Amino acid sequence: MGHLCSEFKYPKEHYEKVEDFLSRVLQAKKTIVGGLFSIHLYKRSKVDSDLDVWPQNKEIGNLQDYAVSHFIRHPKDLIVSGYKYHLWSNEHFFINPAFSWDRYTSHPMFKTYVEPSHGQPQNESYKSFLNRIDKFSGMVVECIFRETTFPIMENWDYNNPNVLTLRYEDIVGNETAAFKMLSEHYQIKAPYNKRMLELAEFYSLKNQKAKPNSHIRSGKSNQWETDFNDDLHSIFDQMFPTLLQKTGYK
Repeated sequence: MGHLCSEFKYPKEHYEKVEDFLSRVLQAKKTIVGGLFSIHLYKRSKVDSDLDVWPQNKEIGNLQDYAVSHFIRHPKDLIVSGYKYHLWSNEHFFINPAFSWDRYTSHPMFKTYVEPSHGQPQNESYKSFLNRIDKFSGMVVECIFRETTFPIMENWDYNNPNVLTLRYEDIVGNETAAFKMLSEHYQIKAPYNKRMLELAEFYSLKNQKAKPNSHIRSGKSNQWETDFNDDLHSIFDQMFPTLLQKTGYK
């Protein structure tokens, strides 16, 4: 099933037990987690020990007798959520003062909207730079950050009958129903399917309390509606002109 916590911005502790349980039931070979979505590969027959499938790997369509669950979120919400997360995250990639800024500082959007007010990063980590600049500029930087990964989301085969695609917006507040769909998709039988739904309910958003500096925040979808201004909408549309349409968000 992949880390629902990471892709959908749930805290890991809320869903890891459900994930671990599902992984044991399916005897999955590999869980893949991405900043855009996560997938869980399961071959209903014997799992190939040499199988190594990533979301952008074209070989996924060549497998036999498999099932995949694929989770996505509104791309604009990913920008908002990513920006807020990167302001306080202590992951090494984001706190490394040797962060490679070349791709960012050479980008037309950076030159137009960020550099005039804030200059270029000087031996700064991604986190440090975001905290130094204003929110609008930080969101522009996040758009550039996503430029290498959004194409994976856009080019995904959404018509593959072996893939169950679930949206963050449809899962939050409806976790048990979503896991029921997963259970049916993976053909999980009793008593495991019942236990899976019990765990999904127990670790649902409504039964959890947000913690300080937790990525769970409100759990609300479509936060971009209040965080995006007209300029950000224009920047997004210029950078990702077909993304919303191809992912079904437009």
